[in-house]
Amino acid sequence: MNKKNQDIVLDSNFDNQLAMWCNRVDDTNDLAGMADKIMQLNVDTISAYFENVSDLWPWFENKGIKIYTRFDFYPTKFESDFNDLIKKINVVCKTGASGVQIFLNMRNFDRFIDNLSVVRDDLFFNRDLSVCVDINDINVNNLSVFFEKLRAVSCNSLGITLNKDTKKKSDFMSRIYALLNEWDFDGVLHCINMEDKLRICQVMRLVETIKPEIYDDLRFFIEY
Repeated sequence: MNKKNQDIVLDSNFDNQLAMWCNRVDDTNDLAGMADKIMQLNVDTISAYFENVSDLWPWFENKGIKIYTRFDFYPTKFESDFNDLIKKINVVCKTGASGVQIFLNMRNFDRFIDNLSVVRDDLFFNRDLSVCVDINDINVNNLSVFFEKLRAVSCNSLGITLNKDTKKKSDFMSRIYALLNEWDFDGVLHCINMEDKLRICQVMRLVETIKPEIYDDLRFFIEY
Protein backbone atom coordinates (compact mmCIF):
# COMPACT_ATOMS: atom_id res chain seq x y z
CA MET A 1 0.00 0.00 0.00
CA ASN A 2 1.45 3.36 -0.96
CA LYS A 3 1.83 6.19 1.57
CA LYS A 4 -1.10 8.17 0.17
CA ASN A 5 -3.48 5.23 0.50
CA GLN A 6 -2.14 4.40 3.95
CA ASP A 7 -3.01 7.92 5.11
CA ILE A 8 -6.55 7.46 3.83
CA VAL A 9 -6.93 4.06 5.52
CA LEU A 10 -5.70 5.46 8.84
CA ASP A 11 -7.97 8.51 8.69
CA SER A 12 -10.84 7.82 11.08
CA ASN A 13 -13.11 10.18 9.11
CA PHE A 14 -13.39 7.50 6.42
CA ASP A 15 -13.92 4.46 8.65
CA ASN A 16 -17.53 3.78 7.70
CA GLN A 17 -17.08 4.46 3.99
CA LEU A 18 -13.84 2.56 3.38
CA ALA A 19 -13.70 -0.48 1.09
CA MET A 20 -10.64 -2.39 -0.13
CA TRP A 21 -9.42 -2.79 -3.71
CA CYS A 22 -7.37 -6.01 -3.62
CA ASN A 23 -4.71 -6.68 -6.22
CA ARG A 24 -4.15 -10.17 -7.58
CA VAL A 25 -2.38 -12.48 -5.13
CA ASP A 26 -0.81 -15.79 -6.20
CA ASP A 27 0.85 -16.88 -2.96
CA THR A 28 -1.35 -18.57 -0.34
CA ASN A 29 0.47 -16.93 2.58
CA ASP A 30 0.12 -13.49 1.01
CA LEU A 31 -3.57 -14.15 0.45
CA ALA A 32 -4.02 -15.13 4.11
CA GLY A 33 -2.16 -12.00 5.18
CA MET A 34 -4.37 -9.82 3.02
CA ALA A 35 -7.55 -11.43 4.37
CA ASP A 36 -6.34 -10.94 7.93
CA LYS A 37 -5.51 -7.27 7.28
CA ILE A 38 -8.94 -6.65 5.76
CA MET A 39 -10.61 -8.08 8.86
CA GLN A 40 -8.37 -5.96 11.09
CA LEU A 41 -9.40 -2.84 9.20
CA ASN A 42 -13.05 -3.81 9.78
CA VAL A 43 -14.12 -3.03 6.21
CA ASP A 44 -17.36 -4.56 4.99
CA THR A 45 -16.71 -4.58 1.23
CA ILE A 46 -13.79 -5.59 -0.98
CA SER A 47 -13.09 -5.78 -4.69
CA ALA A 48 -11.13 -8.89 -5.63
CA TYR A 49 -9.43 -10.33 -8.67
CA PHE A 50 -11.37 -13.04 -10.55
CA GLU A 51 -8.97 -15.90 -9.68
CA ASN A 52 -8.84 -15.00 -5.97
CA VAL A 53 -12.55 -15.01 -5.14
CA SER A 54 -12.97 -18.70 -4.37
CA ASP A 55 -9.88 -18.64 -2.12
CA LEU A 56 -10.94 -15.49 -0.25
CA TRP A 57 -14.51 -16.57 0.32
CA PRO A 58 -13.79 -19.10 3.14
CA TRP A 59 -12.01 -16.34 5.08
CA PHE A 60 -14.99 -14.01 4.92
CA GLU A 61 -17.90 -16.44 5.05
CA ASN A 62 -20.30 -15.36 7.82
CA LYS A 63 -18.13 -12.30 8.54
CA GLY A 64 -20.49 -9.84 6.89
CA ILE A 65 -17.89 -8.86 4.28
CA LYS A 66 -19.07 -8.47 0.69
CA ILE A 67 -16.72 -9.72 -2.03
CA TYR A 68 -17.12 -7.97 -5.36
CA THR A 69 -15.37 -9.44 -8.38
CA ARG A 70 -14.29 -6.92 -10.97
CA PHE A 71 -14.21 -7.26 -14.74
CA ASP A 72 -13.08 -4.89 -17.46
CA PHE A 73 -15.30 -4.91 -20.52
CA TYR A 74 -13.58 -3.14 -23.41
CA PRO A 75 -14.52 -5.54 -26.21
CA THR A 76 -12.75 -6.07 -29.51
CA LYS A 77 -15.48 -8.46 -30.68
CA PHE A 78 -18.59 -7.51 -28.76
CA GLU A 79 -20.67 -10.69 -28.96
CA SER A 80 -17.90 -13.18 -28.19
CA ASP A 81 -16.39 -10.96 -25.48
CA PHE A 82 -19.81 -10.43 -23.92
CA ASN A 83 -20.53 -14.17 -23.87
CA ASP A 84 -17.14 -14.81 -22.27
CA LEU A 85 -17.88 -12.22 -19.61
CA ILE A 86 -21.24 -13.82 -18.82
CA LYS A 87 -19.57 -17.22 -18.36
CA LYS A 88 -17.04 -15.75 -15.91
CA ILE A 89 -19.73 -13.91 -13.97
CA ASN A 90 -21.70 -17.13 -13.70
CA VAL A 91 -18.64 -18.87 -12.23
CA VAL A 92 -17.83 -16.26 -9.57
CA CYS A 93 -21.46 -15.92 -8.50
CA LYS A 94 -21.37 -19.63 -7.67
CA THR A 95 -18.01 -19.52 -5.86
CA GLY A 96 -18.45 -16.84 -3.22
CA ALA A 97 -18.88 -13.47 -4.92
CA SER A 98 -21.49 -11.18 -3.37
CA GLY A 99 -21.54 -9.08 -6.50
CA VAL A 100 -19.75 -8.02 -9.66
CA GLN A 101 -18.19 -4.73 -10.73
CA ILE A 102 -18.13 -4.25 -14.49
CA PHE A 103 -15.90 -1.48 -15.85
CA LEU A 104 -16.77 -0.16 -19.29
CA ASN A 105 -16.57 3.00 -21.35
CA MET A 106 -19.53 4.99 -22.53
CA ARG A 107 -18.91 3.96 -26.14
CA ASN A 108 -20.09 0.43 -25.27
CA PHE A 109 -22.49 1.47 -22.51
CA ASP A 110 -25.85 1.35 -24.31
CA ARG A 111 -25.15 -1.87 -26.17
CA PHE A 112 -23.81 -3.53 -23.06
CA ILE A 113 -26.87 -2.56 -20.99
CA ASP A 114 -29.27 -3.72 -23.70
CA ASN A 115 -27.58 -7.13 -23.87
CA LEU A 116 -27.23 -7.52 -20.12
CA SER A 117 -30.88 -6.71 -19.46
CA VAL A 118 -31.89 -9.98 -21.13
CA VAL A 119 -29.92 -12.16 -18.69
CA ARG A 120 -29.68 -9.91 -15.63
CA ASP A 121 -32.27 -11.53 -13.35
CA ASP A 122 -31.04 -15.09 -13.81
CA LEU A 123 -27.34 -14.19 -13.80
CA PHE A 124 -27.38 -11.99 -10.70
CA PHE A 125 -29.97 -13.82 -8.61
CA ASN A 126 -29.32 -12.63 -5.02
CA ARG A 127 -26.10 -10.95 -6.21
CA ASP A 128 -25.23 -7.27 -6.65
CA LEU A 129 -24.45 -5.59 -9.94
CA SER A 130 -22.19 -2.55 -10.02
CA VAL A 131 -21.73 -0.70 -13.32
CA CYS A 132 -18.51 1.34 -13.28
CA VAL A 133 -17.54 4.22 -15.57
CA ASP A 134 -15.18 7.19 -15.62
CA ILE A 135 -16.99 10.27 -14.29
CA ASN A 136 -15.34 12.31 -17.07
CA ASP A 137 -17.02 10.17 -19.75
CA ILE A 138 -20.58 10.58 -18.48
CA ASN A 139 -22.70 13.05 -20.40
CA VAL A 140 -24.06 15.11 -17.52
CA ASN A 141 -26.44 16.87 -19.92
CA ASN A 142 -28.30 13.62 -20.55
CA LEU A 143 -28.39 11.97 -17.13
CA SER A 144 -32.05 10.99 -17.35
CA VAL A 145 -31.19 8.49 -20.11
CA PHE A 146 -28.09 7.32 -18.21
CA PHE A 147 -30.12 6.49 -15.11
CA GLU A 148 -32.85 4.92 -17.20
CA LYS A 149 -30.26 2.47 -18.49
CA LEU A 150 -29.06 1.66 -14.97
CA ARG A 151 -32.65 0.98 -13.90
CA ALA A 152 -33.10 -1.30 -16.91
CA VAL A 153 -30.58 -3.76 -15.43
CA SER A 154 -31.61 -3.22 -11.79
CA CYS A 155 -28.16 -1.86 -11.02
CA ASN A 156 -27.33 -1.96 -7.30
CA SER A 157 -24.51 0.56 -7.40
CA LEU A 158 -22.91 3.04 -9.74
CA GLY A 159 -19.13 2.89 -9.55
CA ILE A 160 -17.24 5.95 -10.66
CA THR A 161 -13.56 6.35 -11.38
CA LEU A 162 -11.52 9.46 -12.05
CA ASN A 163 -8.94 8.18 -14.50
CA LYS A 164 -7.43 11.60 -15.12
CA ASP A 165 -7.55 14.32 -12.49
CA THR A 166 -6.55 17.73 -13.82
CA LYS A 167 -6.84 19.18 -10.29
CA LYS A 168 -7.83 22.88 -10.40
CA LYS A 169 -8.74 22.62 -14.09
CA SER A 170 -11.05 19.69 -13.41
CA ASP A 171 -14.83 19.97 -13.46
CA PHE A 172 -15.05 16.98 -11.10
CA MET A 173 -17.12 18.80 -8.47
CA SER A 174 -19.68 20.06 -10.97
CA ARG A 175 -19.99 16.58 -12.46
CA ILE A 176 -20.60 14.97 -9.06
CA TYR A 177 -23.05 17.76 -8.23
CA ALA A 178 -24.99 17.15 -11.45
CA LEU A 179 -24.95 13.38 -10.95
CA LEU A 180 -26.37 13.62 -7.43
CA ASN A 181 -28.98 16.20 -8.35
CA GLU A 182 -30.31 13.98 -11.14
CA TRP A 183 -29.92 10.72 -9.19
CA ASP A 184 -32.83 8.57 -10.29
CA PHE A 185 -32.34 4.91 -9.44
CA ASP A 186 -32.45 2.78 -6.32
CA GLY A 187 -28.73 2.12 -6.18
CA VAL A 188 -25.84 3.59 -4.22
CA LEU A 189 -22.55 5.25 -5.10
CA HIS A 190 -19.12 3.60 -5.11
CA CYS A 191 -15.95 5.62 -5.79
CA ILE A 192 -13.01 3.59 -7.02
CA ASN A 193 -9.28 4.25 -6.62
CA MET A 194 -9.64 7.90 -5.69
CA GLU A 195 -6.31 8.40 -3.95
CA ASP A 196 -6.80 12.08 -3.14
CA LYS A 197 -8.25 12.77 0.31
CA LEU A 198 -9.61 16.08 -0.96
CA ARG A 199 -11.65 14.30 -3.64
CA ILE A 200 -12.98 11.82 -1.09
CA CYS A 201 -14.00 14.65 1.25
CA GLN A 202 -15.65 16.53 -1.62
CA VAL A 203 -17.76 13.52 -2.57
CA MET A 204 -18.71 12.80 1.04
CA ARG A 205 -19.79 16.40 1.60
CA LEU A 206 -21.87 16.55 -1.58
CA VAL A 207 -23.56 13.20 -0.96
CA GLU A 208 -24.36 14.14 2.63
CA THR A 209 -25.86 17.45 1.46
CA ILE A 210 -27.63 16.49 -1.78
CA LYS A 211 -28.42 12.79 -1.43
CA PRO A 212 -28.21 11.94 2.29
CA GLU A 213 -30.27 8.76 1.88
CA ILE A 214 -27.36 7.04 0.09
CA TYR A 215 -24.64 8.38 2.42
CA ASP A 216 -24.44 5.35 4.73
CA ASP A 217 -23.87 3.04 1.75
CA LEU A 218 -21.30 5.30 0.06
CA ARG A 219 -18.01 3.42 -0.38
CA PHE A 220 -14.51 4.38 -1.46
CA PHE A 221 -12.44 1.48 -2.80
CA ILE A 222 -8.82 2.07 -1.81
CA GLU A 223 -6.02 -0.10 -3.18
CA TYR A 224 -4.62 -2.56 -0.62
